[in-house]
Amino acid sequence: MNNWKKIPITSTQIGYMKTLENGMQVCLIPNTDFHEAHASFTTRYGSIHRRFMYPKTGAFYTAPDGVAHFLEHKMFDQPDGSDVFLAFSQIGASANAYTSHEQTAYIFSTNTNTAEATKVLLDYVQSPQFTDETVEKEKGIIEQEIQMYEDQFSWIGYRCALGHSYPNHPVGVDIAGTVESIYAITKEDLYACYETFYHPSNMQFIMSGNFDLETIQKTIIENQALKAYQKQTDIVMEDVEDQTIPGIKALKKQIDAQTNYVSAIFKDIRVVKDRFKHHIYEEMVVDIILDMLFSNISPYYDQFVDEHIVDTGISCYATYEKEYAFLLTQVKTKDPNGFIEKYKQCWYEGATITRDQFDCVRKLHIGSQIQGQNNMSYLTQEMGRLLHEQLTPKDLLEWLQLITFEEIELKYQEIVSQLDSYLSFVLLEGNIVK
Repeated sequence: MNNWKKIPITSTQIGYMKTLENGMQVCLIPNTDFHEAHASFTTRYGSIHRRFMYPKTGAFYTAPDGVAHFLEHKMFDQPDGSDVFLAFSQIGASANAYTSHEQTAYIFSTNTNTAEATKVLLDYVQSPQFTDETVEKEKGIIEQEIQMYEDQFSWIGYRCALGHSYPNHPVGVDIAGTVESIYAITKEDLYACYETFYHPSNMQFIMSGNFDLETIQKTIIENQALKAYQKQTDIVMEDVEDQTIPGIKALKKQIDAQTNYVSAIFKDIRVVKDRFKHHIYEEMVVDIILDMLFSNISPYYDQFVDEHIVDTGISCYATYEKEYAFLLTQVKTKDPNGFIEKYKQCWYEGATITRDQFDCVRKLHIGSQIQGQNNMSYLTQEMGRLLHEQLTPKDLLEWLQLITFEEIELKYQEIVSQLDSYLSFVLLEGNIVK
């Protein structure tokens, strides 16, 4: 169809993009080498978007913690009482949804009836139905979900670490909220958040895999033409500053387990602003540093294992967004104090921050990026993260190839210079028989 812009998504895949009259961004990536199609209908609205200007009133609105996740649950309620999951299954599709700190995504995958599944997805997300009764009923369901996570020790460590490092920022609060905050949510809260963040101009539809391009283009355009939306002004968020210095300390919590769990979090305040071209670029740099220090190809990793400090490996990753950035490392260990000391020693020594180690780790990251670009589910969700940043997976691969060892050294030194102030540990102590 006309007026669709062709852009390279990866080195081998082309995407067809269009911004509809109602402002919705559409990106279609056909690839007949695969059996399934994967789709995502995403709003740039997550758990951190707590205080915003409500377009209907022009005044700032403060939503309870957990409302984005609550809203995701309630979007499956339909005005006619129909079952959305049943509607998908009857046409051979499977559906799901998730909420993160930054966005909410509604997804499906199918190898048949792709156009019908597209209409179901667009229609149910754009047909909100909230009542006082259904909102009250959902609170008990989400309370059970919150309590369920209390049995997942890595999640407890993650939440405690973020909460300690970000006491004044919504990223420090569980995505699902707290039991207290969800019971404060009202039907009016849901409509205020929906009307602000679920306008098509804040949403994007992405599909990749095996589908007929012209059919899906026509389906989306015709579906959206039937729905009336007034033009909406840009979303205005209240700025949240959190430069709290958490300091080095071990927060302790007792758990019913036969080992200990340690979470190490470094809160990066990014001392040198705008050193890197983009926060995602900076995240890639830090992920390489973490793997140079702690992945299973690092000599330090062998020391953790040989000294019986870790039980089942080391999990570490970086998260860099515009408003916040942190490094998280988690382990199971029978020697938490030994891990804490060894972890700090690795950072301060930096013996594995070498050019040879950098070349090796960067090649692994490039290979992983190429592999991910050939996974349609991953590609769809990755585009959901990148599209509003005007980026593609092809850009990420090119960035990986451009990262220099000098950038690695600079960022490593910046982190080490701040460790004393911004590194904290969460220790979940198990019932270990001495």
